[in-house]
Amino acid sequence: MGRAYGLLSGDLRPIHSGRLGAWLLGSKRPVLQEMALRHLVVRHLVELGTPVQRLHLTFAAPVTLGQSLLLVVSGREFEVQDAQGRLVAFGSNAAA
Repeated sequence: MGRAYGLLSGDLRPIHSGRLGAWLLGSKRPVLQEMALRHLVVRHLVELGTPVQRLHLTFAAPVTLGQSLLLVVSGREFEVQDAQGRLVAFGSNAAA
């Protein structure tokens, strides 16, 4: 996904596009682009029937490719957690 998203977005930095590049930059696995995570959050909010006008997102930890994530929504606030329940991002949705 890192390479495919990089081709669409123009963000082909080595940390996103392959294991070797990620390893050389200190990560065990490629790291998902921040905009890719934003797009995933928006997609899931829309699928939940939530209109999205402005999305505020703060990253708490890197998300690596292949990592399982859980989106937890409470009103306009949300969290993105990893499979162990650790916070990787949080934010709010200023709905239309």
